[in-house]
Amino acid sequence: LDIDADTLTEIRQYAEYHTDRDTYQAMEGLVHNLCTLACLDPDERIWVYDYAKEEWTIYTAQELDVLYTSGKFGALSYNLKTKEVELQPITAIKKSKNTKRMVRLADTTGSSEYITYDHRCLTKGKEVGTFEYKRAKELTETIIPCNFTLPTTSIKPGFKEDTDQDKTRAFALTELFAYYLNDGCIAFDDDDASTTVVKIRMPKNLDNAKVYFTDLCKRAFPELNPKMYVEKEKNIDRFCIDDESVATTLIESCGFGNSKYHGFIPKSIMHGSLSVKRVFIRSLVRCASKKTKYKYFLTFYSKDFLQQFRLLLLSLGVLMTYSGDKHKYTGVVYESDIVNINMYPDNEPSYIAANVSNIEEAKMPEFVYDIEVAKNHNFMSADGVVLKNSRAGSQVPFSSINFGTDTTLEGRMVIKNILLATEAGLGNGETAIFPISIFRMRK
Repeated sequence: LDIDADTLTEIRQYAEYHTDRDTYQAMEGLVHNLCTLACLDPDERIWVYDYAKEEWTIYTAQELDVLYTSGKFGALSYNLKTKEVELQPITAIKKSKNTKRMVRLADTTGSSEYITYDHRCLTKGKEVGTFEYKRAKELTETIIPCNFTLPTTSIKPGFKEDTDQDKTRAFALTELFAYYLNDGCIAFDDDDASTTVVKIRMPKNLDNAKVYFTDLCKRAFPELNPKMYVEKEKNIDRFCIDDESVATTLIESCGFGNSKYHGFIPKSIMHGSLSVKRVFIRSLVRCASKKTKYKYFLTFYSKDFLQQFRLLLLSLGVLMTYSGDKHKYTGVVYESDIVNINMYPDNEPSYIAANVSNIEEAKMPEFVYDIEVAKNHNFMSADGVVLKNSRAGSQVPFSSINFGTDTTLEGRMVIKNILLATEAGLGNGETAIFPISIFRMRK
């Protein structure tokens, strides 16, 4: 057995000084394990598509279990034959009492998945160009799809770009969204609730910032004539737009701004044209990063926003690695990747094989969750890692145990206690379906 010395020493004491109680506890654990799927931690995050709202959102497994109804949600799923990312319906989610060890599976891109030790993840197969699923504890590489079109059921999710005027406005709005999401907010007048002012921090590396932002706002909202001015706050210059229509557009498209809180990338960009995506990415990188000779370092205060931006980059074949904790994250992307975004799509790979950097024991939650996705039987986590459904149709593996031929003291003790544990069930009146008990008679 692949067991470390300390664990083996701990196990040996039960083998040497076994009691009925010890044996019953062991057999109870066995019965629960055989009736439990390989599952996700309650806080494991995945990409979920809401068919009614026609938008992608990150949910934890626990949140999805609460909100789930048949036909409501879909997931990002990787087709192993075509090597394309698809939208596939989530057909079931199962909540189970947990009896299994949990692990944190981390790779070199910053991804972290919290799953049971036997949950299977996609990795490269033995032959070139093939894939296979391996248990978390056996993995050396994870698979992260890239260079794909983000699927949607909406007919026209992006900007209107039929004329040159449409394109000018689309690009200006896209750039304004990027600055607003980086460090912008909506200020409400205490005396007049209807008065709303958009405040956006102007990058220090931008020459003639006031003139530039004034022109940008006019191109984004040619039909309006908003009041615009600069407000100084210590070492920060904020460009202010005093107009309710502008504020409403930004709130409806991006939330209340500032990725430190609850801002989100609009559908018009996530599902927009390649040109729109390039404008947004380059604008955000320009105002949100510090640059070394070859790399950009971006600061994020919201993991949702970070993972949404990472998904947008992955869809264009660009990998952003990241590190940090729940309060602050640093994303790293190469300058050459930003400059050459999707310039040669036919030569781009359809996935990234990331080396596993760490597999460590994680805290065991009381409950775990299994998600069933149709057709491909896999789904992408919020970090883009491909995880397999626990079992098609949420079915646990069939297992059976033969009794009757072991008449030793230890054998009789095991038989008695596994039957007692099976009879006791799984709690809440649930019958233990497995293991199937088979008695063999000696002639």
